[in-house]
Amino acid sequence: MPWPAAVRNLALAGLALALLLTPALPAGADTGRVDLTELSLEDLLDVQVTLVTRRPQRLSHTPAAATVLSGDEVRRSGARTLADALRLVPGLQVARVDANKWVVTSRGFAGLFANKLLVLVDGRSVYTPMFSGVFWESQDVVLADVERIEVIRGPGGSLWGANAVNGIVNVVTRPAADSQGTHATVGGGTEERAFAALRHGGRLGRAGHYRVYGKAQARDRSAPAGQLAVRDDWRTARAGARLDLPLGAADQLSVQVEASGSDVGQGLRYVTGPAPPYYGTRYFDARVRAGHLLANWSRRLAAERHLAVQVYGDYFDRRELPIRGTIRTLDADVQHSAGWGPRGQLVCGAGYRRIADEYEGSFTMRLVPEQRTVHLWSAFAHGEVAPLSERLRLSVGTKAEHNSYTGLEWQPNARLWWSPADDHGLWVSAARAVRTPSRADHGLRAVLGVLGDSLLAVLRGDESFGSEHVVAFEAGYRGTLSRSLSVDAAAHRTYYDHLLTNEPLFAERDLSLSPPQMPLAMANLGEATSHGLEAALEWRGGDRWRLRGWYTYLALDVSLKPGSLDATTVSYEGESPTHQLGAHAMADLTRGVQLDVLARLVGAVENHDLDRYVTADARLSAPVASGARLVLVGQNLLRRRHRELASAFSGTIPAAVQRGAYAALEWDL
Repeated sequence: MPWPAAVRNLALAGLALALLLTPALPAGADTGRVDLTELSLEDLLDVQVTLVTRRPQRLSHTPAAATVLSGDEVRRSGARTLADALRLVPGLQVARVDANKWVVTSRGFAGLFANKLLVLVDGRSVYTPMFSGVFWESQDVVLADVERIEVIRGPGGSLWGANAVNGIVNVVTRPAADSQGTHATVGGGTEERAFAALRHGGRLGRAGHYRVYGKAQARDRSAPAGQLAVRDDWRTARAGARLDLPLGAADQLSVQVEASGSDVGQGLRYVTGPAPPYYGTRYFDARVRAGHLLANWSRRLAAERHLAVQVYGDYFDRRELPIRGTIRTLDADVQHSAGWGPRGQLVCGAGYRRIADEYEGSFTMRLVPEQRTVHLWSAFAHGEVAPLSERLRLSVGTKAEHNSYTGLEWQPNARLWWSPADDHGLWVSAARAVRTPSRADHGLRAVLGVLGDSLLAVLRGDESFGSEHVVAFEAGYRGTLSRSLSVDAAAHRTYYDHLLTNEPLFAERDLSLSPPQMPLAMANLGEATSHGLEAALEWRGGDRWRLRGWYTYLALDVSLKPGSLDATTVSYEGESPTHQLGAHAMADLTRGVQLDVLARLVGAVENHDLDRYVTADARLSAPVASGARLVLVGQNLLRRRHRELASAFSGTIPAAVQRGAYAALEWDL
């Protein structure tokens, strides 16, 4: 298919401008960033990851299926959202439902309300306790200030608690000292209609640093993939600040504050009332207002002893049809780490979280009771020791949590790492994790649809619904095969029990109501097994070329326990592609020009009759003046439009992802 004229003209004009201006610049002209293609493979394996042990640890020594995306990789991908940046991670499924909704999961159980992936931003949990998932359209940062994104596939509940079932994502932003000066970005295009970001950092006293920032963006609506019109365009803005201040030789204080607002276009078809024609299509803007305050204090007690305290408050208000809600969260966490014998480390800690909410429902959806406050108490201990030598390390730990829904929960794990030779590491692990009930699991009342002429199917939460359980066994290898080639591979076998099912209660069918109702209750009558492989290769062609490739294989088998009449849970088998393949080629060309090409092959999604698709993005970046760069990005270039995932349960109107392009100017002063 030919490119639309606007896209073609924008790309050609920008490319011509970049090529004309680039030769006139000195070879050293740059924005001050260190390009990751300058790092050796050994340096890349030495990057720090904190999710597995809750303390800095070399990636090459990490006994888990871990990936670390550097901030430079995120920026060079051309992604404008955190969800799209996660497409670079093997083992994750990232799919757009429409212009403002994403499905992001690890190792299956995909859906708009996916609830088995814990997501953190600078250690602050951003999941919504309403359904234990993430509103991805509400999560954003200034991409220039991303230091790295850490991703762990597999359970992490022994350190991070409930809902870290199939993986953890932690977005880590730079310290204020590393974002000094002024950075500005402005741009727009066909799908990314307009965006701008401004950040300024400076010194505070002799050793303190700060930064303040603001960001806004607007995205165009998707193409319709059916008979109904789509109105999913959205606008968002945020502003915030970070302060990093030493409080003496051994103490460090960091404070972050942010406020954000967005208007998110929605188009839903659902049961709107108790009388025929029952179904209606509604178009509206979801109004989202949010803010948080995050404080971290740390003290170095001795050479290998550290104490850290984190406290944050979070406010989230989302007003839309058919339900409106406000959530207020207060969280406190304390952690102590110390050396343990000649070759050991011990990390322990405790935490408390209070979540207070209030909802205003409708005929279609409501929560019972409308207001509720829940409490979560937790404590954990994690030890790591090298019993024979530094080439063999054993890690064991557990976390105990007491929540207002199910009481006490235990989540243990054990990991073993062995290095048979320098730059080679083998590891195995076994872990148990739980997903504790969400607010909806116990209190939802939702009209799902109409059976026959007038029988309403009404789903309701159940106070007896318990936690979902998972036990996972993993093994992997990470190392450098030569000076130019490295590999990272992990295999897993996972067992799920007490999975959520929606059970029809035929005995409680009430035909006397107008209209009559068929209730369905949430229960724990599902189970599943999965196995898979996640592999990534990295090749370095000298100082200027880098190629990353990754592959994901996933097989999921879901079944029901005796007595279950559920007709929805088994559908998880067909919500995720069996095969995914991706590649990211990065090149540093002459005179500071950067070229990136990303390609992805995603297998078929059986439940929605979506065929496999292949797509590619490209990014060209060139210096145009001292401290300034012109960036040109083409997205989804191989097809005019394609569908990635549907969400029939939520009533979302089918939409298709379109080909697009944007241009941006970036300044670092």
